[in-house]
This record gives sequence, C-alpha cells and structure tokens, in this order.
Amino acid sequence: MAEGLGVGKEFTEGRDEIGWIKWILDETRKDEPSTPTFEEFKKKRIHYWRYDGPRIAFKDQIENPANHMLLMGLPRPPTQGYR
Repeated sequence: MAEGLGVGKEFTEGRDEIGWIKWILDETRKDEPSTPTFEEFKKKRIHYWRYDGPRIAFKDQIENPANHMLLMGLPRPPTQGYR
C-alpha cells in the first residue's frame, strides 16, 4: 500500500523483512542484553526472555488514567443495530 501511495521507502525505512528482524533484535538488545544477534537467533530459531514478574498490558494507563484521558472516559459507541 505504501508503495502505491509513493511513500514505500519512507515507510520501510529502506529495510526488507530480514532487515526489520535484525533491527528489532538490535534495538531490543539495548534494553535486554540477553537478546541474541540475528545470526544466533537464526541458528537457535528460538529465544526465551526472562521477566522479573508479570507483564500487564496498558499498566500505566490503568494506574494513571488522568494522564491518558484520550483512552479513558470516552463514550461507548452505540451497539443498537450492530448485531
């Protein structure tokens, strides 16, 4: 779609699928040093990350709803007629 709109290079930042995988692993390694390199990941084909505790989606929004008003307090869309 991005190619069709003429923004393919900007959208992909010049990376193909393998390039994105390498970039994601490299960026993740900055915060999680145990993250394998692409070559290690390709060889093992699996990696388990260790966490100190449970991961809760939207934890900051739940704990600080006042700072996330765009997500909280919006009126619910009507459900009548959408069955």
